[in-house]
Amino acid sequence: MATECIPAAIEDLEVKKDLVVEDPEHNVYTRFMKSHRCYDLVPTSSKLVVFDTSLQVKKAFFALVSNGVRAAPLWDSKKQCFVGMLTITDFINILHRYYKSPLIAEMPKPTFLGKTLEELNIGTFNKIAVVRSDTPLYTALGILWSSEFLLCPSSMRKNLAAEKTYNNLDITVTKALQHRSQYFEGVLTCNRHETLEAIINRLVEAEVHRLVVVDEHEVVRGIVSLSDILQALVLTNKEEENA
Repeated sequence: MATECIPAAIEDLEVKKDLVVEDPEHNVYTRFMKSHRCYDLVPTSSKLVVFDTSLQVKKAFFALVSNGVRAAPLWDSKKQCFVGMLTITDFINILHRYYKSPLIAEMPKPTFLGKTLEELNIGTFNKIAVVRSDTPLYTALGILWSSEFLLCPSSMRKNLAAEKTYNNLDITVTKALQHRSQYFEGVLTCNRHETLEAIINRLVEAEVHRLVVVDEHEVVRGIVSLSDILQALVLTNKEEENA
């Protein structure tokens, strides 16, 4: 979280134009992005949730879940500026950190943490698109932009979850992924027979937002995300309280 606020005008955020422009067609997408502002990308009916820094963590958590958003900016009323972001990942980190605390160890562990994804019915297993390693990037982007699909795990030709593997949108997905950071360790997977506790630990330790669910043959079957986990924690707690 920032300790001081430095307001910036839109003019200060302008990207300097390149001194040398090579092939105009080659840089068409780069020039398009440079000529538009972030505000142009905001939908007219978009939802924005803002939290005051004095808001209780519990209330902030339920506000994110009830509004179906994964992050919210933090507003400091005293400084009159935004000082940070609160995300779904932060709540998972809180649960993971205090789960290993000596104080929490003295409390009874919720039984649902020992249940599997299949038993808790956690994750998305319908309308999951899988792109091949030789799929053109343009085709993959079209699938991602479609409202019917949530995520496109890149897979090998045999439909195995890919482990290691912009101007030209005709290149393959494999070639596009070569531009990723050298620290990228690949797609993390899980199966429906693993416990919720194991899934939470893997998400936090790897600092990722989702896992690709595969079967015993490493074939992609679905996706489990941080949002799925948090919603399951809320709903499961309510069900156990009402039982």
